[in-house]
Amino acid sequence: MEIVIVVLLAAAIALLVYSFTKKDKVQEIEKDLDQLQLSAMQEIYKLKKKVKVLEEEILQNDIQSLSHEEQLDSYIEKKVLAKYQHGMTVDGIARSENITEKQVQAIIKRNERVLT
Repeated sequence: MEIVIVVLLAAAIALLVYSFTKKDKVQEIEKDLDQLQLSAMQEIYKLKKKVKVLEEEILQNDIQSLSHEEQLDSYIEKKVLAKYQHGMTVDGIARSENITEKQVQAIIKRNERVLT
């Protein structure tokens, strides 16, 4: 009986020493997972920064194109008013400016104060 207890005690000590010296695979996997998570977060951060820069560029381009369109609209509106003041018909103005008669009438109506 004493021999069995001594053998079991020796086996327990041997297993305890083995468990401390053996590499823990779970810890290695956890470290790998943490590294992967960290690198993924860094990539996401970089992508978000790039998207933000692209959005700002697109917004600036939109603003520039809107101001260009507004300038064109203002130019057309001035031409319509000038032609109307010179006695051209609404139909003639619409054909010469490639816009509809309703658009010509709307421009004239918006600018009635200027015309009087």
